[in-house]
Amino acid sequence: MEVFVKVGRGDLDRLTTEVMQLREFLPRMVNDLVDTLQKTSNTERVSDHVSQEQNRLRQQCLHLGSRLDSAETERQRERESEGMRPSGLRGYVPPETWGRIHKAFYLTARSAPNSR
Repeated sequence: MEVFVKVGRGDLDRLTTEVMQLREFLPRMVNDLVDTLQKTSNTERVSDHVSQEQNRLRQQCLHLGSRLDSAETERQRERESEGMRPSGLRGYVPPETWGRIHKAFYLTARSAPNSR
């Protein structure tokens, strides 16, 4: 069963114009949408890569920080062991011995004959 509808000439012209505009603009809109989706996908991939790189650098930074801490600890142990051994004023001298060293140097300098 077919049904016919009577449409005025003005309405038909408007419908024809709308269909022609849709045929013209719809492919461009779809292409723009596809381009936007591809850019979004690329952006997500780049973002994931940047996130992974940040995590790698963060781990490397933590590793280097722990190596620095252990090197500083080892150096501190070396300084402490140098301070414990008798020294000829070479290497690390603990602050508590500075006064004695100064006094000994001062007395030695006063008792030495003038070279003038």
